Amino acid sequence: IILARANNHRHLREVGKLRGAQPPFARYELILGRKAAVLALHFTARLARRADRLRRRLSHLLSVMPVELYLLDAEGRLKMMKAEPRPHGIEWREGQTLREHLRAMVDAGAVPEARGREAAWIDAIERRLTKGPARHLHNSTSGRRLLVHRTRSPSGETVVSAVDVTEQIEARQ
Repeated sequence: IILARANNHRHLREVGKLRGAQPPFARYELILGRKAAVLALHFTARLARRADRLRRRLSHLLSVMPVELYLLDAEGRLKMMKAEPRPHGIEWREGQTLREHLRAMVDAGAVPEARGREAAWIDAIERRLTKGPARHLHNSTSGRRLLVHRTRSPSGETVVSAVDVTEQIEARQ
């Protein structure tokens, strides 16, 4: 028994030396044996397939919803979005902040009401969309009325949804 433990200890030391050179499943195979490594690989592949199915399902659900969604990281940079193409042709690119997007719109001339007061317009829109009420109506540059809802996660990420409610508002009037 003592000899077996000493050999096992030497084996684990050798595995430790190989740790940097071997992929994780090869280390599991060395430490736990081939069967355990195969089971771990099978389990990981099953989890990956399940995550892929959930991602496809969520993508499908988002594609049929009549809502625009924006996911911003803690610094306010766009991580992901689901939105219709804009009539002015200025798209919000991933990694771009809201201020950078608004500046691109103003520079392209897509916002006629901002002419002559570009900096003030950008500040006002950014303040309204980031620090204003969590739920509000927003008049888009195309004349549409959007119901905007903003939610912040505990990790600092922000989810913004926008629903076009122009027809509902016109129907009430």
